[in-house]
Amino acid sequence: MEIPTLLRQHFEDPYHRGTCEHPTHSAEKHCPESGCVISMDVLLDAATNACQEAWFDGQGCEVCEGIASMLVEDLERRPEALAEWAAAIEGLNDPPRSVSRRASLLRRLGLSDLDGLPQVPCIDLPFLVLGAIVQQAADDDPLAWPHFGGPSLGEEV
Repeated sequence: MEIPTLLRQHFEDPYHRGTCEHPTHSAEKHCPESGCVISMDVLLDAATNACQEAWFDGQGCEVCEGIASMLVEDLERRPEALAEWAAAIEGLNDPPRSVSRRASLLRRLGLSDLDGLPQVPCIDLPFLVLGAIVQQAADDDPLAWPHFGGPSLGEEV
């Protein structure tokens, strides 16, 4: 199946691939089914939790590396986006909601056709890594983050 052009561009010429020099939060996740590994580092403003820098690295397929690149670009271009992503990611591993939640997350990145994407087992990996970072930030300052009910992102695998 053909990879969407925007996703392929991010895979071939990734945005901020590497590591952040002084991250405030870092996370890494592995997809056992595909063998893909994605890590992210972010530097958050201590007063506002706005993202000042975002980086990703890993060994993955075109889909998960492309999505990771698109995520870190969005976090840097829209510093307030981390809270929006936190709300959007919530419930991603809840099977009754996971397909619609995944489609919504991909639309936020400009990937509107879920049917046009290869159905790889690691498609959620970059979102789960970002979810782990959000959970770390919430653990550091629980009053600064919205609470949505249900299991925390740390409880989801």
